[in-house]
Amino acid sequence: SNGEIAGFSSRGSGQDGAIKPDISAPGAGIRSARPGSAYGDASGTSMAAPHVAGAAALLAQAHPDWTAGQLKNALVSTAKPTPDLSVYAQGAGRVDVARAIQQKVYATGVADFRRIEETTTKTVTYRNDTSTPVTLRLAVDVDNLDTGRPETDGFAVPSTVTVPAESSVDVPVAL
Repeated sequence: SNGEIAGFSSRGSGQDGAIKPDISAPGAGIRSARPGSAYGDASGTSMAAPHVAGAAALLAQAHPDWTAGQLKNALVSTAKPTPDLSVYAQGAGRVDVARAIQQKVYATGVADFRRIEETTTKTVTYRNDTSTPVTLRLAVDVDNLDTGRPETDGFAVPSTVTVPAESSVDVPVAL
C-alpha cells in the first residue's frame, strides 16, 4: 500500500546475471479468501502473482489478438518504477494495468545485458499502435550492482527514434 518493496522480497540478479524480477506487484498483507470460506491476510509471491495475472487478463481482453509476448512487453514497459529502487529490487517497476491498457506505444521490456566481458548490442523494439508516427526521446537508466547508483557510461543509444504509425522499429542499445 505504500509502494515499498517488502523486506522479505528477493532482490538481485539471477545466477546467470539476469535481471530478476521482470515486474513487481503488491504482495504484502493482501486480504484473500482462505479454505473454509474465511478471509485472512497473506504475503509473498502467491499474493503478488494474481495481481500481474489479473493485469494480463484485462490487457488481453482489451487486445484479444495479442500474443503472450506482446502482453508481457506492454506490462513491463508501462510499469511504474520507484526512483530510489534498483531494477534488481523491482524489475521495471510496479504493474500499472490502467497505463498498460491506455498507452499506445510499447517497448520490448528491459534490455538485460547480464554479465558481459566485451562490447555487445541488444535490440529494444518499440511498437506504435496509433494511426500517426510517434517520436520518442530515449535515455539509458542503468543500475550498477557494485555501487547501487545509476550509471550511463559506456552505453550508446540514439537520442530519438520515430516509430511509424501502426508499425515497429528496432533500436540498438550498445554497451
